[in-house]
Amino acid sequence: MQTSIYEGPLFAYFYAVLASIFIVIWMALYFLIPRARLAMFWTSLLCAPAGPISEYWHIVDYWHPTYLVDIAIGRWRFGLEDFLSAFAVAGISTALFESLALRRGWAELPRISFRTLLRITLRGGVCLSLMALLASGFGMNSIYAIILSMAISSLLMLFGRWEVLLLSIPTAVTLAFLLYLAYTVLFIFIFPRGIETFWNLEVTWGIRLTGIPIEELLWAFVTGLFAGPIFRVCSGKESAGFLTGV
Repeated sequence: MQTSIYEGPLFAYFYAVLASIFIVIWMALYFLIPRARLAMFWTSLLCAPAGPISEYWHIVDYWHPTYLVDIAIGRWRFGLEDFLSAFAVAGISTALFESLALRRGWAELPRISFRTLLRITLRGGVCLSLMALLASGFGMNSIYAIILSMAISSLLMLFGRWEVLLLSIPTAVTLAFLLYLAYTVLFIFIFPRGIETFWNLEVTWGIRLTGIPIEELLWAFVTGLFAGPIFRVCSGKESAGFLTGV
């Protein structure tokens, strides 16, 4: 009897396929929105380590992916796919936000500076520290810990920056929709049993949209809310005067 694709050897590399989908979207936006390339690249690069770091908790209580190259340091297990996924999703968020901002006539972003890089790194570090506190200190499931930590970090970053917030919300919605399409059009089509096999669905709320846990879409939403505007905010180009070029 012929072996189906989701029971064959390709099934072991579902995460590599998923990460590749994100990278293709990233590359498309990189070439389509040249004025956002600087922000895309640096946001991606600085946010990418969050992928492997967060797996310290996710592997334990949320899912158990397989990797092309499996790296284990004690109880901390991660792979290249974690880095690539975080790299791509962060950059996609920034591209979506900058596309809206530039269409609104906001000022061009300045050249990268050490201060901007440091601010992005610090905000990302605070967000991950909050996740660690919620997951390890309060025993919260890691997916809810990362969703809550990014939501809080986003609100703190955007509080008082109402013009930025107004563009961050559609950015977050669009990213969640892109993730939904990536899952439904490609991932679930190739791996019909992927969600059931690699996700710990018993720890989720049990709400699924065409098979996708609602937690995945909430994660995408808060990621877009946080990573979308972070470069512009940290570069100091978010005030009304700068936005209008005054």
